[in-house]
Amino acid sequence: MCYSFRTYLETLVRKGELNSNSATVYVAKFKCALNLAVEFGVIPFSPAATLKAFPTEQANIQFLTADELQRLAQTPPPKVRGYDKTYSEPIFFSLP
Repeated sequence: MCYSFRTYLETLVRKGELNSNSATVYVAKFKCALNLAVEFGVIPFSPAATLKAFPTEQANIQFLTADELQRLAQTPPPKVRGYDKTYSEPIFFSLP
């Protein structure tokens, strides 16, 4: 099952439908879930213990300019069907 999951992700990466960095994250989350199952006694061992990650690519991170951030702050939020309340104050945060 674990290798089938990795093979499925590998197929998506080869087709260009999934980034290898995303596939690596999915494998890590899958392994984490199985490790928790072991920790809680649901399964005796993790079948994904030997599952290897994908080669990662250099991420191209882009940041908004001050002008783009200002325009974003002035853009009204979209109306969401099923919700009566419109939140007019967007929440911006930054990580150190």
